[in-house]
Amino acid sequence: MVKDLNIAQDLTQDVLVKAFTKLNTFKGKSSFSTWLCQVTYTHCIDYIRKHKNIYTEELVEENYEELQGSDAGIDDIHEKILLEMKINRVKQILGELKAEERSLILMKYQDNMSIAELSETLKLGQSAIKMKLKRTRDKIRERYLEINPTAV
Repeated sequence: MVKDLNIAQDLTQDVLVKAFTKLNTFKGKSSFSTWLCQVTYTHCIDYIRKHKNIYTEELVEENYEELQGSDAGIDDIHEKILLEMKINRVKQILGELKAEERSLILMKYQDNMSIAELSETLKLGQSAIKMKLKRTRDKIRERYLEINPTAV
């Protein structure tokens, strides 16, 4: 998420300390790994938000340097930056989801798990998994349109 090994290591240590100090907030409503992923993700997103200017500048520089040597024009650079901004908005929305919803979406689309694998892992029927995925995708779409009313 932060694209820097040293910062990632620092964040990992911070997350472990945070998880240990907040262990009493784990209520067992979800699996421990889901709770730990939520703590980790939230901490990393908070870090990125605090350092938003640094990441925005890096994004512009990376895209400019990458496209500078190619035949791409300034419009291509802007398009790539806009795409990255959209991706960041979706990541923000994922951070706003309940841990269970976020885990489901990430397992499906990031880890490429099938409905059958999700069903087995989460101990739910396949139709329940499909419905949860649909509702979560709808929630993401609605939130995205709230943030970007002109998006289609």
